[in-house]
Amino acid sequence: MIVFEELGHAGCRWPIADCGLPGEKGEFLFCGEATAAEGRPYCAGHMTAAYKRPRVRAAIVVKTREAAAEGRRKLIELAAAI
Repeated sequence: MIVFEELGHAGCRWPIADCGLPGEKGEFLFCGEATAAEGRPYCAGHMTAAYKRPRVRAAIVVKTREAAAEGRRKLIELAAAI
């Protein structure tokens, strides 16, 4: 783990923690491992964590789509009844 100023262009910028050292309050530590590919901000492990779609979020998206479809179905039924 390193401070931001020590990161090179090829260092993982995944924030680890506020180091909280005297005189350095509020300064974050970063992973600093080699990035997964040129131009990428994170190492391979942190790339996976950063760009992985959480299952909970996916479930919310599915439920929202189902609710929207149900709402459309009900509107169509109401329109047909008029």
